[in-house]
Amino acid sequence: MYGSEHINNHHILRYGLTIEFCEVFSSIKYLDIEVPLTLIRYFHLFIKQFVDSNLTNYDYINKLQKKYNINTMKDVQKALSHKPKIKKDLSKEPNRNTILMPAALVTFPLDQFPDAPVLLMVLNHYDKTALIGKKLPKNFIKYSFSRAQSMVKIPMEVIGKLQGEFENILSTVNNHEIFGKPEFRRWFLRYLNYALKWVHLLDNLIKKAPIGLIFDYVEIIVPGNILAMLAIKYNLPFINAPKVLITDRSIIPTYASSYFVWGNNYKNWLEKRGIDSSKIYITGNLQYEYAKSEKSMPKADFLKLLNIPTDNFIVTFTSQTFAEEVNLTLMNWITDSINDLPITFVIRPHPSDSFDYTRFLKGSKIVLTPKTMHLYNILENTDFLTTISSNTAIEAAILKKGLIILQPDLPYNFEHNNNDFNAFLVKSGAGLAIYDHQELRVNLKKLIEDKDFRTEIVKQGQLFLRDTLDLNHSPSTVIPKLILGHIKEK
Repeated sequence: MYGSEHINNHHILRYGLTIEFCEVFSSIKYLDIEVPLTLIRYFHLFIKQFVDSNLTNYDYINKLQKKYNINTMKDVQKALSHKPKIKKDLSKEPNRNTILMPAALVTFPLDQFPDAPVLLMVLNHYDKTALIGKKLPKNFIKYSFSRAQSMVKIPMEVIGKLQGEFENILSTVNNHEIFGKPEFRRWFLRYLNYALKWVHLLDNLIKKAPIGLIFDYVEIIVPGNILAMLAIKYNLPFINAPKVLITDRSIIPTYASSYFVWGNNYKNWLEKRGIDSSKIYITGNLQYEYAKSEKSMPKADFLKLLNIPTDNFIVTFTSQTFAEEVNLTLMNWITDSINDLPITFVIRPHPSDSFDYTRFLKGSKIVLTPKTMHLYNILENTDFLTTISSNTAIEAAILKKGLIILQPDLPYNFEHNNNDFNAFLVKSGAGLAIYDHQELRVNLKKLIEDKDFRTEIVKQGQLFLRDTLDLNHSPSTVIPKLILGHIKEK
């Protein structure tokens, strides 16, 4: 559903080398945490060029696959499950009830358990933005990860010991295609210093805060990955609750004790990756619930602001971070398809999309949304949404909007297109699948002229939504009960 469980050449290279990295250097530990496990995301970026250059090196790929016996993502997850041993059971300590979570989620604890001790991790722009204008009670503490990291001093004897251990191991693999390169040595020694600081400050934080439960939405990067392993070390619950669509690169490997997923599709997907079903709870999605609660913009105001004729059919296109040629292709499709149709395309670029859409603007036929306009104000006032595989498809379906799924040829991309994830909307029958500009025009014309056809496509989206997202319960009601239950069970 969100990427096949069977691995392709990209994954054999990416994860075969990752398994090798974690096994060869597994003895390099700090505070009982294997250092390579903290660096998996950075290692993937380091090997990107090698992976991309060897996608058709079949002899090497077959050799790597046989060496580690990896055929599915479940095999990869199992091979990377180097779980630390429980060193101390902090769950037995009295009054250990502080909840650690990203500051980006601050609205949730403020609404649902304002009297609980909460430590808000401030790591990035999203965390800082979420805190703007929020009045925090005394029991809510902001914790700046970067500031804390800058204050950590690792003893030189510790660094020297681990560097020496690394050099000894390196001397045994000097012919390795990755580890034998001088740039790998420089890379590892640089990131070793970071890893030691990360592990040190997070280990210290858990012991002193005192943390009773960790709640996060990403586990492959710092600090989530280290916190998940430290949670095992201290027998504390770590809950992984994705807020946006994820695929394997965002969750493999995973060490969480529980998973709060949106619906049956994600539950089934995780089970195919070896996650025990007893650890998976269907909760819906907090981010969608809070975003939907934003104040609505009257349609008249929306039309006036974007200069859209009142009788036009409105289709919103939400872009993604694909190569420039992909967005160019899609904009040419849109331009070629509208011509004399009474239709307006509203362009909503992804925040990280730098493509220049202004050259395609055509009066009231193709318009660009202001960056400050809230997504839900756009979705509420649109008739249909068109995208490739964006989260916005689910958000549009929540608002009972029909989906047009664009499927241009997507070039391979190490990060954004390395499996079949970008076809998940088509595979699930979420809406109209479009493969060229002619199909787009024919179907747009039919949507405008045929009410029954519009209704049929909207129904498709609702069937897709039923298995994608639990709408029977409120996430902001279900999740607090589960969190408090996890704390009591410790």
